[in-house]
Amino acid sequence: MATRPRTQQHDTSGTPQAGRLNGRLPLSALPYIPDWLFGYWREPFLELQPSDELVRHHVFELVWAIQRAGQRFDYAAMRRLLEIYEAGHLLCLQEPLLTAYELGLMHITTMTADLHLVQGDFDGCLADVAAVRSCLRAGDARRQALGLQARGNSQLRYACLGLVAACLRQRIKEDPALRTEALTVISDYWQVAEKVMHSLRTRTQSTNLTVSQTLSRWEIEIVKLAFTLDWPIFREAVSRFNKRFKADLSWEHMVTDPWIHPERSAWHWDLEVWKHVYSGSNMAEQLKFCKSQREYTMRFTYGVNAAVVLKRFWERQAA
Repeated sequence: MATRPRTQQHDTSGTPQAGRLNGRLPLSALPYIPDWLFGYWREPFLELQPSDELVRHHVFELVWAIQRAGQRFDYAAMRRLLEIYEAGHLLCLQEPLLTAYELGLMHITTMTADLHLVQGDFDGCLADVAAVRSCLRAGDARRQALGLQARGNSQLRYACLGLVAACLRQRIKEDPALRTEALTVISDYWQVAEKVMHSLRTRTQSTNLTVSQTLSRWEIEIVKLAFTLDWPIFREAVSRFNKRFKADLSWEHMVTDPWIHPERSAWHWDLEVWKHVYSGSNMAEQLKFCKSQREYTMRFTYGVNAAVVLKRFWERQAA
């Protein structure tokens, strides 16, 4: 069986065994629950005999519900929903359902890695990323042995690279030995990002927008990491970002009069804030202006859901 990432990173004391789900969900969970889940409170999940397609549908609906709870930092709801998700594992022990279950689990674990990042727990973030990567490798090996088609999972891979970049940029000044790893992360990310953008050519416009907003959130971390390295790498990172997202990042070191162009995107202001913070700038008024503009424009740039998480991240971290 494939390695399963750990998903319950917060207080999990008192978690019941998988399958024993007859207790009521906390009221805090209700806003995140798909309609089909209400029936599962009345009888043990494992007594149901749904079709493969129904199980697959339920897996992704439940992942969506968990992600919604995570975006609102509602850990009580997340814990109870994760109990139900864990119970579903016994319905997904073989293909094709095992791949669907693993995919959902990896998306959940990527989200918990993001929550660790928001809280400044870089070790917890990197541990979750390592768990996702382990699951990806094990799943790829299993599918190859079964003669099944390889999975792309490019969105998971670029999210993991973006999370690692966000951790590295916070540590690289104190530990220059991380430079080699940083260069590898940047190179790997660019390769994965190209594959994702290529796949979007056949997707709907709404899907393209959602994926692009998510991709941009992680690629801005790549650009910030590049800023801590050599100038040519940073310039290349800015150029790729601007071309990919039709963006307005600047490769200038720092500007002394940012208020001249207040119409810039949150991407632009996010990078400008990082330039000030990493360089130890003493331009307090300029930094304050960049932060206020970043918050003002973030919903238009990153989307509403990501903006909620980013705002908490920015509040807890210096940048």
